[in-house]
Amino acid sequence: MIADDYLFVKGIGETEKEAISDAREQLALQVYSQVEVAERNTQVKLNDVVESSYAFESSVKSLPVQIGLMQVINKECDNLGCEYQYKVNKTQWINALEHEVATNHVLIRDFLTVNDNQLWSSLLRIKHAQEKLQQTKMWLKVLGSLSGNTSSPLLSDQSELTQLSYELEKRIPVEIRSSADLLSVQAAETLSQLLEATGKGKLIVYIKSKQKQGHKNNKYMAKLALTFQVFEANNPGVVVGQKTLTEIGDSPQSVEHAIRHARQKLMIQIKNNSIYSLLHKG
Repeated sequence: MIADDYLFVKGIGETEKEAISDAREQLALQVYSQVEVAERNTQVKLNDVVESSYAFESSVKSLPVQIGLMQVINKECDNLGCEYQYKVNKTQWINALEHEVATNHVLIRDFLTVNDNQLWSSLLRIKHAQEKLQQTKMWLKVLGSLSGNTSSPLLSDQSELTQLSYELEKRIPVEIRSSADLLSVQAAETLSQLLEATGKGKLIVYIKSKQKQGHKNNKYMAKLALTFQVFEANNPGVVVGQKTLTEIGDSPQSVEHAIRHARQKLMIQIKNNSIYSLLHKG
């Protein structure tokens, strides 16, 4: 329930921590939610007959609510758990969100610079700024829902900073190169498509691979490693970023199948991550 000055929400759980978590989800759904719908097509073959099923799967992703703004106004418990009722002061929440967005916009603006002598570092700062812009974008959607204000100066700042981040990123084109082996070439092609890399770049990502194989527990084993090295074109002798991805494949059939298994796992890693996240995963 949403009143003029307060939002009211209930949370259920065996503990207060669980109830608060439930209340946060319910409150977020009241204010803003994003529904993702995915199509699923399943085929099953039974006794040479193929049966197909088609369905939509939906999931709701809601924004977090700052627990500090939630005040307990009622609590009822029984053998199954407790039900808490909370209220949130809308004005305080709006003020807190506006402060968070404004503070982050200042930080983001500091990240959006390009140093021609430190291009890789500059690009990482830009990507970090873009990640923070995604967060402030969600906060602004909540603000719009709470206040009804669709012409806030913060929205103008958000648009300006987003556009600036894309313009600066374009100033640092990335080129993908690789050794001649099949795995490195395949990885380079996949990464080039994801980055839309064309022609010569100011940053060069060089990919090379290593392979080991053996036999263990009646299975053929293959260990593949992909190393990504980043160079700046104006100083190609110095590696400014590096990361090695490793996957192990196995197969009871042959070492070739084991290699293919490990290669598929590596390609999944590349497709599910950007070069920036690949080089900065723990």
